[in-house]
Amino acid sequence: MIQMTGLDEMCRDFATKAAQKIDIVTVIQDFLVLRQSGQHFFSFCPFHDDSKATFMVDQREQSFNCPVCGKMGDYYDFLSAMAKKSKPDSTATEVIKQIQEDYIGENYSHLLRKSSERFNEVKSMYEAHDYLATVYHEYLLSSNGKLALTYLTEKRGITLEAIKEFNIGYAPDINGFATESLQAAGFNLALMLECGLVGRNDNAGKYYDYFRGRIVFPIYDTDSKVVGFGGRAMNDKIKPKYLNTKETPIFKKSEHLYNFNRVKGQISEDTKLVFFEGYVDVVAAWQSGCKTGVASLGISVSNHHSRMVSEYTDQAIICFDGDLAGQKATSKAIHNLQRYGIRLWIAHMPQDLDPADYIEKFGDNSFKELVQTPLSIVEYYFRKSIGLVRTGDFLSFKTALDKYILSIEMSTNYLSDLSKSELTTYFHQRFHSY
Repeated sequence: MIQMTGLDEMCRDFATKAAQKIDIVTVIQDFLVLRQSGQHFFSFCPFHDDSKATFMVDQREQSFNCPVCGKMGDYYDFLSAMAKKSKPDSTATEVIKQIQEDYIGENYSHLLRKSSERFNEVKSMYEAHDYLATVYHEYLLSSNGKLALTYLTEKRGITLEAIKEFNIGYAPDINGFATESLQAAGFNLALMLECGLVGRNDNAGKYYDYFRGRIVFPIYDTDSKVVGFGGRAMNDKIKPKYLNTKETPIFKKSEHLYNFNRVKGQISEDTKLVFFEGYVDVVAAWQSGCKTGVASLGISVSNHHSRMVSEYTDQAIICFDGDLAGQKATSKAIHNLQRYGIRLWIAHMPQDLDPADYIEKFGDNSFKELVQTPLSIVEYYFRKSIGLVRTGDFLSFKTALDKYILSIEMSTNYLSDLSKSELTTYFHQRFHSY
């Protein structure tokens, strides 16, 4: 079951309270023809091409499950998934409205009473993020933000068009800028501390601007609401260089992908989703013509990321940094994404280059070619193996090769055009070509 945050969490709370009035079988029967067998009901799964009626509803547990595509949950998860299927940009509040109108009638105010105060607090958190994103963006484009704008356009190569497209801003190095702006707009600073827009000095007890002196990249949820920021120091001596919003009631790094709100409707057979490590890489790639990039905000691709992406596409490209950390992150991403049936390719960066650096060094055309002709998973593992052969480290090579072959065997579950025997032949031929 997908965890919710912010307003979605409030909707989940409402749906849980409403469950006492709702039978999951009644809900699903409005969409599917169910056949009862014992205590379970079966049907063809609406979320993938199904020819064996693998979709199961457990009336006693009030849950559904499809072991083939992995969809599972309660009645609310089912309604949410069906809403996304028919209308990809549907929201949790629209699903709640459907529940109110179709299943529990108009007398539902008692279900919301306990959470109404918290609902308003969370709503204020969203509004404050949207407000501060606008303030930061306008400051960057004003005469006061000239130094930061010059840094972005001249040193980082980010165009004015991209700055406006991604709503990039600047949190000025001015004491009290954000706190005073938020207070003047009527926001409660204790609430702003909880949602990560300000910090507080433990000794003096004073609030301070959390992203002070940094370029800020707004992070949006799938409904295009600002839920956090990624901050980058202009001076590399400032540590940490990158600073993300902390975990808050409306933001969890493992549940959001930078830029996914903008690209989810653009993904197609010919235009695959591309995973990057950082938001600067996404912006640089966008300028180079790769319009479907997302970033995992400095952490490995999580199960939640994988599940979320699988609702929109079954194929993606991984384009992480070329250093050792990037290679390890690539392996983790392959493991998690494949668990959700996503076919993968690798746009492999040269050692010690990230995508933004690659674009700066080799140009847009070279980067576009790299993304348009990515390596298959098998070829990616092969090249990692042969690299160890060339160094003469045969013990490490054998250990790594055993690991890669295991990964390849896992990959064959998702590759319809290659059998295991064909993969073995492929590896054998490729090794003998060196």
